[in-house]
Amino acid sequence: PPTEKIRIQEILLCSGGGEVLYEWNSRPIERRLKLLAQIEQQAAQVSHLLPAGRFERLEVLTTDGRMVCQIQPHMRLLVRRVNSPAA
Repeated sequence: PPTEKIRIQEILLCSGGGEVLYEWNSRPIERRLKLLAQIEQQAAQVSHLLPAGRFERLEVLTTDGRMVCQIQPHMRLLVRRVNSPAA
């Protein structure tokens, strides 16, 4: 089977209040901040409907990799990675 190399494409780290603490290659940043805020709102709504415990993360599989969004009281994190053929 072909091997793949994992490459980080984007990182965004915010405080629990949404203040940007670290950003790398996250453009447009405003859209990413809105995405994290929306995920936090949706997680709160789901927790009221289903007692499944604390929301931990959202993982989105894409055609070329995946994106992980983690929302905690003290921080918000978005990391996007892509798979590329190994050299």
